[in-house]
Amino acid sequence: MVKEYSIMIRSQAVGMLQAGSSQKFVSLKLGVNIRTVQRWWRLFKNDLTIENKGGRGRKKSYKRPRQPLITEKNMAARLKFCKERVNWTANDWKTYYLQMNHRLS
Repeated sequence: MVKEYSIMIRSQAVGMLQAGSSQKFVSLKLGVNIRTVQRWWRLFKNDLTIENKGGRGRKKSYKRPRQPLITEKNMAARLKFCKERVNWTANDWKTYYLQMNHRLS
């Protein structure tokens, strides 16, 4: 996971860079990767800010999709269907599906 630095650390880095320190010195002094310091400096020069951009909120937690409720009548019909066909072979199922497809078309 990406480490996120505080606004205080970012502002220190930008302040040191504005004062004339090198990017390498700033990265060593603050214990931050030099590429990160370079990115902060580039963002500051372009936008004049070091804060996070808006709309960068927390990731949404996963919500389980709602499942349609099965009624007692439907549950009984499904169970009856399964019990009637529990011993069917692959050939029986093939015949059944061919008949169903023929009915639907």
